[in-house]
Amino acid sequence: MRRWRERCVEGGKAALDTLDQVLLRIRGFISPLLPFKGEYFYLTLTNSSVRESVHLEDYPEADKQLIKAEAETVKLMKEVRAIVSEIHMQRAKAKISLRQPLQKAVINCSANLAGRSDLIEILQNEINVFEVIVGKETEIDIELTEELINEGRFRELVRLIQDARKKEGLKVGQLVGFEYFTRDDQLQEIISSQQADLAKQASLKSIEQVADNVHLKRLANEEISIRFY
Repeated sequence: MRRWRERCVEGGKAALDTLDQVLLRIRGFISPLLPFKGEYFYLTLTNSSVRESVHLEDYPEADKQLIKAEAETVKLMKEVRAIVSEIHMQRAKAKISLRQPLQKAVINCSANLAGRSDLIEILQNEINVFEVIVGKETEIDIELTEELINEGRFRELVRLIQDARKKEGLKVGQLVGFEYFTRDDQLQEIISSQQADLAKQASLKSIEQVADNVHLKRLANEEISIRFY
C-alpha cells in the first residue's frame, strides 16, 4: 500500500488496476473466515453481471504456472527481506528512525540479486537510503549530515500533513489550499526550499505562510500550526 499510494495520487492507472485485482482475489480467500467483509468486497468491487453472493463463487485456485515462472523472484525477495531486517536492526541499534534517510548502505548479496535492479530499488526504498553498494558485508552508513537531517524532517512533515488530511476527511489526491505558521527558522527554510515537493506529496494546490496561528491547528512533534481550505 505504501508503494501504491504515491502512484495512485499521480494518477497511475496500472497501480489502480493492480489494487483492484488484488482485492478481487482477496475477497474469495477471506470469505470463509470473514463472510461479511468478503461479501462487502464482492458487491462493492464487481459489476452487476456477477452472482448475487461471493459465497456462490468457486474458491480461488493458485496459478501454478505463474508460481513456477516467478520462483526465482520469490527466492530473491526472501533475500531482500533478510537484508532489510539486518539494516533495520542496525538502525535500531544506532537509534536512527526508519523515516530518517541515510546516504548509503553496503549489502552482501547474491549475484542474482545484484543483477536485479528492480529488486535493488525495492530494497533501497525499504531501508531508506540514497545509494546501495554491493560489497562483502551488510552495513549502513549512519553519519547524519545537515542535508540528511533536513530531508528527514521534511519527510516527517509530509507524514504529519497527510495524517492531518485524513483527520479532516480529505480524499486521497484531493487538492486543497494550505496555510501555516511557524517560528522555527529551520523548518521555514525547509518548507520554502521544497515547496513544490511538499505541494505534490501532500496534494496541496497552494501553500501560504500566515502572520499568526489564530484558527490554525498545531501539528504534533513540530513547531508549526496549519489549516486546510
